[in-house]
Amino acid sequence: MGKKSKNKKLWSYFKIFLFFSLLLGLILLWAYFPFILNWIDKYNTPIQVPLRPTTDIHFKPFDFETHAQKIGEKYGTYGDSYGALNTLFSGLAFVFLILSLYLQGDELKAQRNEIKEQRREIKRSNKIAKQQRKITNQQAKLLKQQIKDAKQQHFNENFFNLLQEKNRRIESMKYRDLSGNAILNLFSHKFLNTIENIILEGMDDTNQEKYREHILDEVVNTYLSFYDQWGSPFERTLYINYINDLIHYIEDNAAKEYMSESIQLLRMYMTHDEIMCIAFLAMIYPNLGEKVNKYGLLANFNTDENMYAEIRLKLIFSKEAFEYY
Repeated sequence: MGKKSKNKKLWSYFKIFLFFSLLLGLILLWAYFPFILNWIDKYNTPIQVPLRPTTDIHFKPFDFETHAQKIGEKYGTYGDSYGALNTLFSGLAFVFLILSLYLQGDELKAQRNEIKEQRREIKRSNKIAKQQRKITNQQAKLLKQQIKDAKQQHFNENFFNLLQEKNRRIESMKYRDLSGNAILNLFSHKFLNTIENIILEGMDDTNQEKYREHILDEVVNTYLSFYDQWGSPFERTLYINYINDLIHYIEDNAAKEYMSESIQLLRMYMTHDEIMCIAFLAMIYPNLGEKVNKYGLLANFNTDENMYAEIRLKLIFSKEAFEYY
């Protein structure tokens, strides 16, 4: 690379030297051309020796023109001879034109090389910018995922606290001499016995709505009999409102892709007795019934041990209530 640069520099100096040498030669030729012609004329002019004239020898008479006249006549002729240089000057002009074009060609070549280098630099810059954009996008995605994970972690922490609060509310329930999960077991068995004993004889596709209303009436009467005697532990502890609020919290805060996981986690924190109590309460409170149908809160219902209850529950709740959300 260093040798190539040195040769290129020497070639540039040579072209400059050649240009000034031609220019100097042209100036010298123009300046000394008359003297050269004079020297040539003097060299070719014979010397005249004056002799005594005789009758036998005839001499050409001497030319008595003055020196100035001769110079004027000579240089007038020399001046005309300058026209002979037109061809030389034209040739030199052509040489200088070629030299100028050559020099311009070198300059254009240098400019083209510079443009190519600029294009390469632009391509490198674009490549770097593209890589930087890619890195920025990756960082943005990573940051977005980190924020999303942080939100989900925060949601999970709050959700577990809410589930623990649900369990505390169950433990704080009092009914007669019972408390906590024993109350859920009592209401669950009473609910299952009530719906299993409802007779569905004569039911077909044309009168299912009639039997559905009959089941709802029997369940409401059973619940009111409990309420009239001892009151409802679910109302006293605001359990029903809390379950609704817990589901609303999932709807408002859980990421879409974590909705199913959150609902499944809620079901995991419910015993079968609690699920039956929720079904019991959902027949009385329509808002809770909508959540049961939408999120499949009866998906863990034990159908093997409660076949008769299953038939009647499927008249009340939608198909989705028994499927995993």
